[in-house]
Order: sequence, then structure tokens, then C-alpha cells
Amino acid sequence: RLGKRLEEVLLPEEHAHFIRRWSLLRFKLQRVSTYLSLLNFDTALYYARSLRHDSAAIRSALGGAAHVGVHSYLGCVHDEQPSVLGFLVYAFAGVSLLIMSYLAARALLAARRKPDFNKK
Repeated sequence: RLGKRLEEVLLPEEHAHFIRRWSLLRFKLQRVSTYLSLLNFDTALYYARSLRHDSAAIRSALGGAAHVGVHSYLGCVHDEQPSVLGFLVYAFAGVSLLIMSYLAARALLAARRKPDFNKK
């Protein structure tokens, strides 16, 4: 997006350090997810707290790239423009729910108004 790749901005040893820290950060996030799914909260908390050191190291490694004009930007890669098809799907679902609820209420009221001939 900025026209520069990370390899162009960082020195080779800084880039290698960044890649190592990034891989370690991803590994620790996987461990946190694994231990949380196993309900092992103490170990998950240990890995989650140790993520602070890796994120600080990544931040300091990228801080050196600020002299080139690189600034951090947080955004979703998969942001899509709203489509007409998505709107039509939600509109059709809403209309069909309204029709089904109307028919169910009408059937209940008709069953309530029908005289009961089985009385003795």
C-alpha cells in the first residue's frame, strides 16, 4: 500500500530479527489458543503475558524504519464494498420471516375460532 516492502525498509539483520520475532509471536498466539481450548488458563496466561515482550521487540524494530517514512496502519485486508446481492438476501430473509409469522398467527387464530364439536 505504501509502495515499499518490509525488506526494502529494514536492514538485513533487522529484517531477520523481525521475522524471528514475528514467527515467535505467531507460535505463542497458537499456544494461547490451544491452552485456552484445553481450559488450561494458567499456561495460556503465561504465553499471553510473554507476548508483550515480542510485540515490544517488533515495535522497536519497526520504530527504526520510521526515518524512511513508514508509519503504522491498522486496517482489515478483506473489507469489501456492500453488494446488492447481499442486501437482497437479507431483504428476502426478512420478508419470508414476516410472511411465515403472519401465516402462523393466522393459523393459530383460525384454530382458536373454530367451534369444537366434540363437546358432550
